[in-house]
Amino acid sequence: MAAVAAIVMSSISLFNNFYYESIYVSGSSMAPTLSGNLADCDYGIIDKSDGAKRSLKRFQIVTTYYPHDTSSYKIKRVIALPGDTFKVVNNDLYLYKDNEWNVIKDVPYERTLDEYHIRNYPETTLKEDQYFVSGDNYTGSTDSFTVGPLTYDLLQGVVVKIQGRCTVDAQGNVIERRPSEPRYFLGVDY
Repeated sequence: MAAVAAIVMSSISLFNNFYYESIYVSGSSMAPTLSGNLADCDYGIIDKSDGAKRSLKRFQIVTTYYPHDTSSYKIKRVIALPGDTFKVVNNDLYLYKDNEWNVIKDVPYERTLDEYHIRNYPETTLKEDQYFVSGDNYTGSTDSFTVGPLTYDLLQGVVVKIQGRCTVDAQGNVIERRPSEPRYFLGVDY
């Protein structure tokens, strides 16, 4: 019986190590949803599996690299999916669906907006391997508005949940965790 338990525990550990990874948030590009500096930041888990990345829904949060910078993950919200025709006018997302433009006003998150940071993006149709990502903090985010759509191969993981706050040392090691009520970002179908 003990051997069976050891095999099950080893299998679970291998599965978790292969598909899931712990992350912490550094920076303010996803504020107010997620934020952090090394002294106090959100931490959680991402799912790195192809299944999670292939079944993304609009407004889920992902970790990604940028084409010009693969040195560290960026954490952003997916606002347009492969094949979408969309545009952004005065911070509002418009999706072309059923032969008409639909403005998406009911977004399931809070954006940091002000009168000086109006975002616009021209009508674009994404290719079958492209995603358009954005930070929730429009005033402090480099994202697809700057670098353009990202390809599937740049996606690293999908945020499964945020587990709490933590403190990180200068080398990027988590030295203290303060668990809180988990937060999930499931996305929506449009």
